[in-house]
This record gives sequence, C-alpha cells and structure tokens, in this order.
Amino acid sequence: MTENKDSKSLLKKIDLGDMKILIIGVILLIIPVLFLLFSLSRTGKKDVATSARDRLGMSKAAFSFQRTASQHPAGKSGSGTKAPAERISPEKEWAQAFDRISKAPAYIPPQIAAMPPSERKYYEADKHTGIRNSNALITQGRLDEAQAICDEILRTENENEYLRFMASGNLCTIYDKKGDITALRKEFLRYLDLLESLKIKGFTAKNVKAGYLSMNKMLLDFGKIRSDPIVRSHVNEIIKQNGAESVATVDSLLDDTLGYLKNFPSSKN
Repeated sequence: MTENKDSKSLLKKIDLGDMKILIIGVILLIIPVLFLLFSLSRTGKKDVATSARDRLGMSKAAFSFQRTASQHPAGKSGSGTKAPAERISPEKEWAQAFDRISKAPAYIPPQIAAMPPSERKYYEADKHTGIRNSNALITQGRLDEAQAICDEILRTENENEYLRFMASGNLCTIYDKKGDITALRKEFLRYLDLLESLKIKGFTAKNVKAGYLSMNKMLLDFGKIRSDPIVRSHVNEIIKQNGAESVATVDSLLDDTLGYLKNFPSSKN
C-alpha cells in the first residue's frame, strides 16, 4: 500500500506542460530523419531509372531498324553521302571468286620438306592450282575447260604420280557427266593403272583392274551366260535358299544383273 501511495504522489508532481514540450521535441527530431531517408530513397530510384533510360537511349542510337544509312553514327564522319554499292550478279560474283582462287598461290608449309616423298607428293598434288581449278570448273558445269586442264596435266606431268592420278579421276567424272561412255571406259583403265602405280599399302589395284575387265567381258558375253543351264540352276537355287520365289525369278534377277553391268563404266551403249 505504501508503494502505491508513493507512485501516485510522484505522478502528481509531473507537470503536463513539460511532457508536451518533450513530445514536440522528439517529433521535431524525427521529421528531418524521415525526410532524409525519403530523399535518399527517391534519388536512388531516379538514378536507376535515369541510368536504364540512358542505356536504352544509347542502344537505340547505336542500332535502329528505322534509322537510314545517312543517320548511322559511322556515316557522320564523312562530309557527303556515299553512293550505294553496285549490285553484282551471282554469276559474276562466282566468276570473280573463281578468278581469285585460280590466281592464288598454293601454300606449302615449311615442314612439307620433312615428310616422306609419297606424302609430300600427295600434298602438293592436292594443292596444285590445276586440280583446284578443275574441281571448281566441274562444280560450275564448265566441263570442257576442266577437261582441258586435266589433259594438260596428264600430257606434261611426269614426276608426281599423285597429280596424274587426281587429274585422271577428274577426267572420269567429266566423261561420266557428259555421258561419253567410250572415253570413260578408256580413262577408267588409265585411272586403274595409275592407282596401281601408287603402290598403296594394303591395297591391290591389280585385282580391281582384273575384276573390272572381267565385268566388261561378262557384259559382252551376257547372252551366253544367261542361257547357260548351270548358271540358271545356280540362280534358281539362290532364290529358293532366300525364300524369294514369290518376288523373284531367274529371268528377273538376270535382268537386274544386266542393268547393273550396263551402268558400270565398262558398259557400251
């Protein structure tokens, strides 16, 4: 009871006017702090917005689909407007590119001298200007020009057998595209001879040539082969072993075989 009386007596001694002054002083102290915080927060947001807007403006100035060529920053350094470049047709552009390629010297790295002779010759043949030009001309369909280059290589080249081999291979492609079967047969035989002269390890070109000549002979004698009873019996046995009686006959298989032979380079029209 004594403590309660003391508390009440103390509260009676507090002057309310002093309390009002104290509260007003606290409020006055808080207002500047709140204002400062508000200002900082607003300034930060404004800076971020301004920075983002500036970056967008710079990007727009650097690139715009709506800007004309005269408005481009790179074009403002000159005093006048440049005339538009002359349009070049695809044919002329290809011809110019081919001309640059044909005149460009082949790069032979210094270490090529340390290679074995066969590898060095192959590299030199692959980079040979004539081979590169003939490849490009074949792609363009300019077969006569490509043929002239390959003929010249085969006529004059005596040291690099790889170069002769590549030129002969291109001639085979040219004759095949032209449909000149007689020339293709003759060139293909030379191609096989050159292949055999390369003496590639693990590859016997002699057997390939023998097989080629055998197929050629088979085509010439196909009428006799087709009527041979032993051949027909053997083909019929193969059909039975594969259960193909419903889809193939001896004659149909022999017709297909004749078609394959006619499409071979050794065929005659």
